[in-house]
Amino acid sequence: EWPADAEFLNDIDIDKNGAVFVSDMYSDRIFALINDNFDVWLQSPHFIKPNGLYVDNNNLLVGTNDTIYSVYIETKEINPFLEGTGRIDGLESAKNHQYVFSDWTGHIHLSSPGKEIKLILNTAKDTIQAADIEYCASKDMILVPTFFHNTVTAYELVRK
Repeated sequence: EWPADAEFLNDIDIDKNGAVFVSDMYSDRIFALINDNFDVWLQSPHFIKPNGLYVDNNNLLVGTNDTIYSVYIETKEINPFLEGTGRIDGLESAKNHQYVFSDWTGHIHLSSPGKEIKLILNTAKDTIQAADIEYCASKDMILVPTFFHNTVTAYELVRK
């Protein structure tokens, strides 16, 4: 059953133990479904409009308004992971310890901690908003569903 106080449940990811994490953009919280109990898992002033989630080993990466935070799942310790990201929508891991993430306006970025954030796709000028994304490791491609255009487009990642 959904928590009565959930406001805008958005992104989801699952850890190796089967815990299901769900972001709530409007209440600035992360919910979790653990052992048939669906409730608030973590609330923090760091989480401003949390959206994109990605479980990376023992850490939950949480994309927010301008930062991706890493939350150690066991202790719930929060640390900045990537800063200056823009408002995260989709968040995925890619090859070579890199992460690909989208924002609603149509920007797709590629980065890794301590490295420059690279804009790799920009559909904003065409007003093609990017939704949550998916990364296909076997083809090194990102799949980008769009708002209002009813399309999903695949892009091959080209690294220089």
